[in-house]
Amino acid sequence: MYDDADKYTDQKIVRTHFQYDIEEIRRTWEELSLVRLSSSQWYQNTQTMLQYSDSCTDPYTEGCGSIKRAHPRTEKDFRHLNPIYRGTIFEDILEEVGACRSRIMIKPKHTCYSLHSDRTGRYHLPIITNPQAFFVFTDPDNPRLATLDHIPADGHVYWTNTTRTHSFLNGGDKRIHLVMCES
Repeated sequence: MYDDADKYTDQKIVRTHFQYDIEEIRRTWEELSLVRLSSSQWYQNTQTMLQYSDSCTDPYTEGCGSIKRAHPRTEKDFRHLNPIYRGTIFEDILEEVGACRSRIMIKPKHTCYSLHSDRTGRYHLPIITNPQAFFVFTDPDNPRLATLDHIPADGHVYWTNTTRTHSFLNGGDKRIHLVMCES
């Protein structure tokens, strides 16, 4: 868990001290996604797991989507690294951040998620993004008010307070993020 996360619960997005070589991440992801990941290792063609739980029958898709699909397991149960990520920069990132239930999430162009809140905060490391990709956070006191926040693909890991009501809107080209839960 990011040491300072408790300080930021009133904030929406905070750039952490974790920073990685974005070009190495992109090269590694391209090789993994094109050569080593099969279509059966994707959930709805938009998510694939980097970590799995002891009881997973499908370690690449079972923790995808809403965590309710994995009941009674929680985010913390998804802590074992899937074999294709061993020895890669992704293994280094997950170990250093101390994350669990980590996924690569692709948000196709011109789509958004429903408004929701998560049980824990999330770490985001954008791999590919565009200027029209935004987190949308609603104001709990006035749901008609919302803010848009863009996270750049600059190699930094960003902590997001996704326990607040939010969505994600991709109004541009494809967006690929590494999304990790707090452990």
